[in-house]
Amino acid sequence: MTNESANTKSKADNPFSYLDEYQFIRLTTFRKSGVAVPTTVWFGQDNGRLYVTTMNTAGKIKRIRNNGHVLLAPCDRTGQTILGKEIEAHAHLLSKSEFGQAHASLAAKYGEQFTAITARALPSTNMERVYFAIEPV
Repeated sequence: MTNESANTKSKADNPFSYLDEYQFIRLTTFRKSGVAVPTTVWFGQDNGRLYVTTMNTAGKIKRIRNNGHVLLAPCDRTGQTILGKEIEAHAHLLSKSEFGQAHASLAAKYGEQFTAITARALPSTNMERVYFAIEPV
């Protein structure tokens, strides 16, 4: 098998491969009440997983801790226009030891923009950057 056919096969096995051409996804998390909360996020992808970063105080982190079931779809910058199919997935927070792979996947996709955003000093509060993974169901 050639490298090209091996790469094609691995892309075919990855349910997230259709997202490669997009910059944003609309990530829908769910409150305990079941109410859906959509958020537009950047994402990285590696080994069949999506990676997202946000602050530990973000509402989506609380919702993911309570219920990892999520919906995601490629979208425009505002999240108002869906650009492809929406699929179900499962999200979970990563341990600090797993942050490196997640950070690298986002940095590879967004380059200097991502580096500039994550390099900003955080206010002197309890805020810190966290990462979570999204996997197919």
